[in-house]
Amino acid sequence: MNVRDRRRRWRGAGDHLGGQLPLRPLSSVPSRRHGTRWRGPLAERFGRRDRPVAPLPSVGLRVAVLGGVALVVFSIILFRLWFLQVLSAQQYVSAAENNRLRSIRVPALRGLILDRRGTTLVGNRPALTVGLRLMDVPNGRLASTVDGLARLLHTPVTQARESLARNAGYGLIPVAENLNEAALSRVRTLAASMRHFKEAKAALQIREDDVGFNMALLPEGELASALQALARIVKAKPDELYETLVRRAGYQYDLVVLEEDVALNLVSQILERKQSFPGVEIRKDHLRDYPQGTIAAHLFGNVGEVTAEELKTKQFSHLEQGDRVGHAGVEYTYDEWLRGQDGESRVEVDAFGRPKRAVSGGSLAQPGNNLVLSLDLKIQRAAERALQRAIEIAHQQHYWRANGAAAVVMEAKTGALVAMASYPAYDPSVWQTGTSKDFQRLASAGANYPLLNRAIQGSYPAASTFKAIDAIAALEQGVVTPLSTFMCDGSFEAYKQKWTCWVSPAGHGHMNITHALAQSCDVYFYNVGLSFYHRKGTELADWAHRLGFGKATGIDIPGEVIGRVPTPAWKRSYYKKGTWDYDWHPGDSINLSIGQGNLEVTPLQIAVAYAAIANGGKIVTPHLGLKVVDADGRSVLKVAAAEPRSVDISPGTLDVVRQGLRMAASSSAGTSAAVFSGYPVAVAGKTGTAEWGARDDCAWYASYAPADNPKYVVVVFVEQGGHGGSTAAPAARLIYDALFGLKSGTNVVTGRTD
Repeated sequence: MNVRDRRRRWRGAGDHLGGQLPLRPLSSVPSRRHGTRWRGPLAERFGRRDRPVAPLPSVGLRVAVLGGVALVVFSIILFRLWFLQVLSAQQYVSAAENNRLRSIRVPALRGLILDRRGTTLVGNRPALTVGLRLMDVPNGRLASTVDGLARLLHTPVTQARESLARNAGYGLIPVAENLNEAALSRVRTLAASMRHFKEAKAALQIREDDVGFNMALLPEGELASALQALARIVKAKPDELYETLVRRAGYQYDLVVLEEDVALNLVSQILERKQSFPGVEIRKDHLRDYPQGTIAAHLFGNVGEVTAEELKTKQFSHLEQGDRVGHAGVEYTYDEWLRGQDGESRVEVDAFGRPKRAVSGGSLAQPGNNLVLSLDLKIQRAAERALQRAIEIAHQQHYWRANGAAAVVMEAKTGALVAMASYPAYDPSVWQTGTSKDFQRLASAGANYPLLNRAIQGSYPAASTFKAIDAIAALEQGVVTPLSTFMCDGSFEAYKQKWTCWVSPAGHGHMNITHALAQSCDVYFYNVGLSFYHRKGTELADWAHRLGFGKATGIDIPGEVIGRVPTPAWKRSYYKKGTWDYDWHPGDSINLSIGQGNLEVTPLQIAVAYAAIANGGKIVTPHLGLKVVDADGRSVLKVAAAEPRSVDISPGTLDVVRQGLRMAASSSAGTSAAVFSGYPVAVAGKTGTAEWGARDDCAWYASYAPADNPKYVVVVFVEQGGHGGSTAAPAARLIYDALFGLKSGTNVVTGRTD
């Protein structure tokens, strides 16, 4: 500091003290050594203090503010301590108690499924489930633990691993992270090579530089190979990737199911070696039981854990992963009533979350309600036996390929299904105990697709059963009258094409519409079809739609197909422009008139149409659900089917068609008279022999009885079974025997009938 700076400093000090201070030589300033005390303002500021000096106002303010802040802070802390220890004590005691106690969900027993007489069709049985609690499995030992359990359970290792992974959780599970572009490229190639992907989704997905599996999209049986291929790319061990996948998918504290319905002797072996399988637990469960075996297997559906996709639907959106719901069949449709309400039990757990002992509290599970179906077990059993007999008859007539059939028995006025059978059948317990090989067989062509419910999922040419619909359309549109006749000499020619009369190549002679129905004269209906073509409209197709073809019947189980009623517009949308098939030709109308060509129907649609003929023109909604009752049999819900839809068919038209169908089963020339002539109950019905591509002909019989006051509609269809009158009609008779309590007959026609 130079002299000028010192002067400024001191001048400033003087200014601060309130005035100009005279500058004196330093020698003139008294020295403390001489005992002289400083006087004046400067002495008071810098000299020896003879009395306390008052602090400056700015310093006092700071002290006061700091003291106030400290007081506030300590007050808040003290208040918070008082609040936690006094006012909120009970809340934290409860929280600590909740950390010590855990609620375990107790699944509710699912309701029974009963026939209309109260006989159990689907029940419940106790079962043992083997699972793993992931938190108790040491790191690095998950794969080996699963493998050891699989060998003990006699389950393929790859199947056991995949089962645990799928049960652990859904969604995209990351298994490899921070991959470089070269590795990601190889992963994309791997994903593209995996089979059975639908739309643009893939089970193996890439997010930025991470790779994960979406188990909901992964094809069955491909997890092991996919993990091995991915492990080579990311230079990891497949077992490590597998453990990463399962642990990230599942909740560590929850039990992840490895296998259900394990035999008691195998459970005993697991418990004896429990130290070899850390984390393994045995849980008591209940599984669906089918006391009637294969009877009505196609109608029930199955029960399993709700899927990720189902959780997104309105029906199951309120549920959680792990909940068990109905899949397909009446189990799906009436799941809300069958499922019941889960309860919970309380257990004490240790610091690691492991259950120690049960404690009081929780709630009891409320079992589901019972579903009563319209099915009659006796009639259902008779229908399934009738289909087996029809297959035997077809084989006797050298139709060796006959190996599929369906039957529908329905109340004509209400649509209540008394029986609905499909052949071949299968054991529904496969959904509980089946292996992947079992399901591969059930879905194979070699077994003729036993899982297919042919009554609602098989779509076939209607053949001559459609002539009743053709007759209604022709009479209602004025194409013919009851007295109109056509000459049948065994063939029909139009537009340089020739069609033969399949039933009588020698000719029927002059035919009116009643006799044409009774004797199934093709030539008569060829003429009708050509007349419809000349009218340049879609009248025949329109009547088919009115009577329920080409649309869903509304049955209360999912999965039905709607079939097809061909029209000029449909052909233009289906075939390529410029080809012969693109346009509607006379042959299209002629083929449609006898139920051939591009027409496809289900056996249930035929039953609905024939019910309308029987009940006076009402389109009923077929249904299986009758009512819901509680465990004591008290009514909870009456299942209300949709009100029948009226079709405006004149009584005169119905009388003519009914007369033709009755004559077909009773007159000497009727196509099913050899089966039903002299039968104690008056039957009205129509045979059909369908040409089905390169396959053998298929057999139809559509009918109702009693003819004068119809109560039941019975439809039988046999794939590649030959003639309707000699294969399907005898099976229908066996069903009527059961319906009316008659002794079963064996009258079988082996000759050429429609």
